[in-house]
Amino acid sequence: MFKLIYREIKTSLKSKTYLLLLLVIPLLISLFIGHILVKTRFPVNLPIAVFDQDGSKISREIINYMNTMPGIAIKHRIMGMEKGKKLFLSGKVRGIVVIPKDFSRKINQGKQARLTIYEDFNFLLPGRTIAKSMVILEGWLQKRFFSDFFKKKGASGYSTRALSNLGLVEYHKLFNPNLEYTQFFLPGLLMAILYLVLCVLSAIALFRNHFLYKGVSRYTFLFVKIISHLIISVIPFLIIYGLLFPWFSLQTGAFPQMLLLYIPFSLATFLLGMFISVIVREPVFTTEVMITIGAISFIISGFTWPVKMFPGFIKVCAMIVPLTEFLDNSLKIWYDTGVHIHAERLWLFVPVLLLPTILMIRRIFNEKRL
Repeated sequence: MFKLIYREIKTSLKSKTYLLLLLVIPLLISLFIGHILVKTRFPVNLPIAVFDQDGSKISREIINYMNTMPGIAIKHRIMGMEKGKKLFLSGKVRGIVVIPKDFSRKINQGKQARLTIYEDFNFLLPGRTIAKSMVILEGWLQKRFFSDFFKKKGASGYSTRALSNLGLVEYHKLFNPNLEYTQFFLPGLLMAILYLVLCVLSAIALFRNHFLYKGVSRYTFLFVKIISHLIISVIPFLIIYGLLFPWFSLQTGAFPQMLLLYIPFSLATFLLGMFISVIVREPVFTTEVMITIGAISFIISGFTWPVKMFPGFIKVCAMIVPLTEFLDNSLKIWYDTGVHIHAERLWLFVPVLLLPTILMIRRIFNEKRL
């Protein structure tokens, strides 16, 4: 038994493929993910819009202070909420800060004065970052205005601190107002599982049932493979989105819209797997490669960490992964945000991946593997 164990270990360690899977891939993935997160430990410059209805010296001072906060960046000064709504729903801003018309008057009178923040809580990290920035702003407001005001009135110690709490920020957490933890992560994780299933299926699709295709052209072969597995892939989609989403009380939005979005996503994923298959030409290793791609895709998809926070090269990688566009548009459907669905961006993946796959699949035919 010990001899067999020794031989198994020795033989395995002599295999380049085994060593690649054992050492190189885990090391590369760890370095890759570590590089992303270490270089951007916290989100910075999350875009927000400001609607200054007060137009006073105090409101300008508040805006100047917000510009010093690293977590947020005022990208737009708006003159009405309709413009803010368009910016918000288009994803150009993550939040809207409203300074009400009578803000400075109430400040000067020592009355309760409130800023209002509308923030996108589709994602936990940006939502918490903006909320944290507003807490810092609130503390600055209390210290800058209310504390001094009540000190002048003769209040001191605990009384001053208690009275200073009149300066508050009113929060409106859009799309996930109850801040449910499962709503932040579970939908994306379930879609990532579906993506991994598609990756594995696409990796082995070209290597199965070759006896069915003797004498057919490579175009017929590829077309039948793609359509067959596209139809089959609807099964895990129905299980995950049609059954598990309602079971876990997750928002689903319009099911027909989601299905129409899933079709180009599934096609793009299958073509990506087939393209890699004809390059690698080894089913087990191809499967490992696609699982690796699937795992990295979710990390860089922007679902848990804003894409804008990634280093430049990682941003490019995120944009060429079908999962990024799929999740970005899926959020619009789940939460019924009213934003236009860009399914055409997913359809662009299809011709881009189809042409090289058709050219490369000739290798399988030339080697008479069919």
